[in-house]
Amino acid sequence: MKKFVAVLTLPVMLLLCGCPVGLDFAPGVPGSEKIDKDMIGAWEAETENDVFKKVQISRKDDFSFHVKVSETGTMYALDASETEFTGWNTIIDKQPIFYVKSSENKYYCYGYKVDAKAGILTSYDVSLLVGGIDAVTSTNALRKEISESLKNPDWYKEPTVYVKN
Repeated sequence: MKKFVAVLTLPVMLLLCGCPVGLDFAPGVPGSEKIDKDMIGAWEAETENDVFKKVQISRKDDFSFHVKVSETGTMYALDASETEFTGWNTIIDKQPIFYVKSSENKYYCYGYKVDAKAGILTSYDVSLLVGGIDAVTSTNALRKEISESLKNPDWYKEPTVYVKN
């Protein structure tokens, strides 16, 4: 019986860890930091991705983006009808973070890097590898959790690569 439970636990853990989790707190103060203009454009997933495959990011103002997901994957965490968001940037320990807010007031966060010349956007789930979601009790606590998690090489696993259309 223990072997059966262990065999079932691994896929469930991978499933839960492989998609972003909605957080009650943002990793920055929305609207307080200038946007990364290199993120603007229509992006399509080049690598296998179960969350979203096509996304359009446009400038809303100097401090926020309009984000429209035009093609979702099987692990899309929100209701399929919720495809438009406001997004922001922040930086934690030199790592750019992109985050959006859902209609349920949850924040979804991604680490990223952009190669503007090549037209490539690489994103990473913001993995909370030290204290987990329970450690996120405020924006400052989330920033500290991300900062500590960034030191773990597992944070950069499973990137999603997007190409600019």
